[in-house]
Amino acid sequence: MSASAGSAHSPTLDTIKTVEDFIRGHSGEYRRRALWERLPRKIMYQTFKTIIEYLLESGKIAIGAQGVDGTH
Repeated sequence: MSASAGSAHSPTLDTIKTVEDFIRGHSGEYRRRALWERLPRKIMYQTFKTIIEYLLESGKIAIGAQGVDGTH
């Protein structure tokens, strides 16, 4: 039986760092979907949403009226 059948994909640390670094470098420039479309490498949107949720919960980013902002 496949381990991925019915389970959500967990992002790698490298992918999380890529998204976090991109957000810091472009803080406030993009809203969530536009940010995903402009990442330096393509990732699944579901994986991107998981990363955004993690970064929000850990206080590393904030989402405001201007878009996604890096806080640290």
